[in-house]
Amino acid sequence: DDSKESSKRVLKACPSAFCTLVLTKTFEHAVLHAGKRLNGNSQLATTPVYVDEKAMNYLCEVALGTGKLAKLASVLQTIFSSPSILNGSFPSTRNMYHLLPDTGLDLESLQRMYRRVLTIDPKVTNALIKAMTHIGKTSGRFVRHQHDALTLRYYFILIIFPELLNASFNHHLTSMLNDTLLSVNNNNNNNNNNNEEEEEELRIDMIHWLCQWDLLSRRLLLQRLQDCLTMFIELKEKMDGYILRFVMVIDFLWRANQKIDNVQDRLHFKEFYNRTLTRANLIDFRSDYIRWMSHNNNNNNNNKQSYNNLNKTFTFCSYPFILDPVAKREVINIEQQLSRQQHAIDDSLHFSVPFGGFNILLPIPQPYFVMRVRRQYLLQDTMAIITNVATDKPNEFFKELKIVFNGEEGVDQGGVRKEFFQLIIDELFGPKYDCFIYNESTRTHWFNPNSLEDENTFRLLGVIIGLGIYNGVLLDITFPTAVYKKLCDEKLGLHDLTDWDPVLGKSLEEVVHWSECGKDTRDLCLTFCVVYQTSGEIKSHDLISNGSSIEVNNENALAYVEKLVDWHLNESIASQFKSFAKGFHRVVGRSAFGLFIGEELEKLIVGNPVLDFDALEVTTKYEGGYHSEHPAIRLFWRVIKSFDEENKKKFLLFTTGSYRAPLRGLGKLGLVIHRVGSDPYDGEMLPTSHTCFNALMLPAYSTLEIMQEKLTRAIQYSQGFGLQ
Repeated sequence: DDSKESSKRVLKACPSAFCTLVLTKTFEHAVLHAGKRLNGNSQLATTPVYVDEKAMNYLCEVALGTGKLAKLASVLQTIFSSPSILNGSFPSTRNMYHLLPDTGLDLESLQRMYRRVLTIDPKVTNALIKAMTHIGKTSGRFVRHQHDALTLRYYFILIIFPELLNASFNHHLTSMLNDTLLSVNNNNNNNNNNNEEEEEELRIDMIHWLCQWDLLSRRLLLQRLQDCLTMFIELKEKMDGYILRFVMVIDFLWRANQKIDNVQDRLHFKEFYNRTLTRANLIDFRSDYIRWMSHNNNNNNNNKQSYNNLNKTFTFCSYPFILDPVAKREVINIEQQLSRQQHAIDDSLHFSVPFGGFNILLPIPQPYFVMRVRRQYLLQDTMAIITNVATDKPNEFFKELKIVFNGEEGVDQGGVRKEFFQLIIDELFGPKYDCFIYNESTRTHWFNPNSLEDENTFRLLGVIIGLGIYNGVLLDITFPTAVYKKLCDEKLGLHDLTDWDPVLGKSLEEVVHWSECGKDTRDLCLTFCVVYQTSGEIKSHDLISNGSSIEVNNENALAYVEKLVDWHLNESIASQFKSFAKGFHRVVGRSAFGLFIGEELEKLIVGNPVLDFDALEVTTKYEGGYHSEHPAIRLFWRVIKSFDEENKKKFLLFTTGSYRAPLRGLGKLGLVIHRVGSDPYDGEMLPTSHTCFNALMLPAYSTLEIMQEKLTRAIQYSQGFGLQ
């Protein structure tokens, strides 16, 4: 009792961030007593006991100095089996009196503490694991009565435990910990509206709390969760509840990340990919997509998963952040296949066959969307066909595209289609039309706010890009990333403007800098008005009502920058982009498109910008007597790798019909080099290609000079020549 406690002799007092740890003659007793009080009643939030790295180090020093390792194990077991103690421990924010609402976790000091404790003695380690197992089994009922994210801090303390990444460890503990956290994400345990509202508040509170963590701590947490997920995948080699629960836990961190306004403080979206998961062939994407669509149609909500019967209701499509663009491309393909199958049934033609005195209608499937165009009137013919199809036969867009150039022989096996896309993109972005303006410094195009082209031209480009996606054709489009973000309805900011126009962006960054460092922004002589030139005429536009008479000062400088950014990226091009987006969504208005964010959509459309010809050489196949050590092949790779970036792109265009690499890089291109002619060859024949098969027909030239000359001539004059 307290009277006995007061008679204990104090050996040493250790002040730490949130408490003073008092060690009595039996040094574990004070902590044990406090722990009983904390776990025994509902007053645990009012009388917390905290520990941090300093206190834990002192405990370890005393135990090692006195040899009382068993008592250290007892103290650790008390601390790490108590949610109450852990919830106030290892804070990132120091406060003398209480834990502040937005206090994060000092994960670095936590990792150091774990490393220290695990090196002391196996018995101490076992006590720690036993305590964690206990908290995993019993903390569920503790969580159900909480209404504050801080009461779940203990989960993040325990999930950092290094032994969780030990393949021989009993990972039932990890599952129990995830069950505890996910119990706040479960609306299916009861039908009580009040409880559901409280659980939703706790989820929101958890996400808000994670937003307050510093970038390093959030990155450490994500890396730990990803490491655990990867280990389970490699260990089990099958899909089960362990993997699904980890994905749902990572979702808390993803949602918090998306709410952080400052892009510099966000985790990069690529850090959330788990390529081990998407490359392990564990996910049946077809079944996952069908289940996801069924769930959406039945519940009109793709974010909630039934925690009960998790294996039956969980879908990876509901957590797209975990999937890289390659996996999402596969989902797009599945959606496309299912759509084509359905449209083939809906739009089948029929013919009549007499049978037994009756006429029976039999379907004639029309699997292709065939476009017949003239090269000299390419844009006009394409515009007429697209307009007609959009009005009368919109389902044609979802069929495989075949191109026929009038007056030209040949069957489109993919190569003609690639050439069509390249030609029409070049024309739309060329000087003949004033749809876009070109920025020399970034080599990107932006919508021309003063364009005289009608909405049909912009709508056509949107349709063309959509058709490129559904037909697997990479397009040589030089939009800045902001365009793709706009297509995905993402909010744009100053960094997006800087990405497109560095000069303009940096000038606005300077305005922000002036206001933040105390310089008088009025010296810049700015008003809430933008002046621009169109058709040789100077015009102005007020960013706010009567903006030309409102001076920019330190108090309103941020609002000025925000308004000007919005005008350049949104308001000034609203009509052009609206038509473009309408055409795009006319083709790509499907559910799977919603899995992508802007930067992923960019890769889907234009491919991988990195041209790794070393990776291409490793995976290239040879036919017709060629092999990797053939003299002509060795000369070929010397020439190709000596090309500058522009000629490398031309070679890709000549060989594959696209300037870009596939999503997974040139190593996944599937290039085939076939020998033609004699060996060695000393004639005048130039290399040719079958772009639909990514095949290069290469004579065995005998010298480096001849190989260089022939390849260069072939790629320089490739358009409409040598392409089949």
